[in-house]
Amino acid sequence: AIDWVKEATVARVWPNRVVVRVAERQPVAFVTLAPSRFGLIDGDGVILPPTADRFHLPVLRGVRVSDPLPDRRDRVQRMQRVLRELGDNASKVAEVDMTDRGDIRVTQPYDGHMVTLILGDQHFAVRYQNFLNHYAEIHDKLPGAGVLDLRLEDRITVVDEPGGA
Repeated sequence: AIDWVKEATVARVWPNRVVVRVAERQPVAFVTLAPSRFGLIDGDGVILPPTADRFHLPVLRGVRVSDPLPDRRDRVQRMQRVLRELGDNASKVAEVDMTDRGDIRVTQPYDGHMVTLILGDQHFAVRYQNFLNHYAEIHDKLPGAGVLDLRLEDRITVVDEPGGA
């Protein structure tokens, strides 16, 4: 009945022992519960009550408390797949937007400001590496570029510019 308990078993071992095993849920991201109120979500899509513990986790957008558990689980597992593919770079990701499952976006600080990368739904590591390889050139030409579309393999498109529409 405790939200943080994923699984618990109690076994009686003859003649006079009891073995209790408890598996705790492990949060994988923060989710927005209400404006300016955040909670945690585990790998199964279960939303966990707040805790005083401190976590260094990304914010997962596109998940609501009212969503059915299978939908939340699917979005969390997709987020985890993206982060696995990004490897060591995953620790830099501040936010993963799963609002549109076919158009996954990650936001992270880079070179002193926040950058949103539109990764699509596949080839996350290749697309991210393309960003790393070409960011200096993009930054030189468009220093305020904040949203970059990486879905086309042969180019990076700047989606918005400061003061633009």
